[in-house]
Amino acid sequence: MEDQIYEHKKKEKIQKYDKFFRKFEYSKALDAAIHVRTKEPEVTVSVIQELIRREGLKPALAARDDKSLGFIIRFIQRNISNPRFTSTLTDVAGVLLDMYNSHIGQCAEVDSLLQKLRTTVKQEVDYMKQLMETMGTMDMLFAAVSTNQNKQLNSNSLDVLTPSVGAQTS
Repeated sequence: MEDQIYEHKKKEKIQKYDKFFRKFEYSKALDAAIHVRTKEPEVTVSVIQELIRREGLKPALAARDDKSLGFIIRFIQRNISNPRFTSTLTDVAGVLLDMYNSHIGQCAEVDSLLQKLRTTVKQEVDYMKQLMETMGTMDMLFAAVSTNQNKQLNSNSLDVLTPSVGAQTS
């Protein structure tokens, strides 16, 4: 009698946010991504990008209480400095501020978080200005070096093409 071997295939676990996407529950998908993946912001930003692609960002951000709004603002504040996420999270922050600008001043915790976000964004803008100034200085230096090298090459090629004074008298 021969033994039969059966392979048990593991069922691939579907993430909570994927389940919510399938049900078009965008707010729950965003919550699941923010709460589960705090150490992996790539996943949360991917969920946000998918919400933007599906035109579901506004519905996902709508009708939030102060606590859930705080989670989103904290996530943005912690990750907006990462160049990979800056563009997406800047868009989200803009939409969030547009939607909740009338609520500013109603909750001290949300106001505090928005102030921290403002400080972080201001620091990033200052860093970008410094970076642009540094790049401008470097461009000027490279242009000066390049000009000097071109002058030297041109004068060397002229020396080769122009016969010397001693060679002309012979």
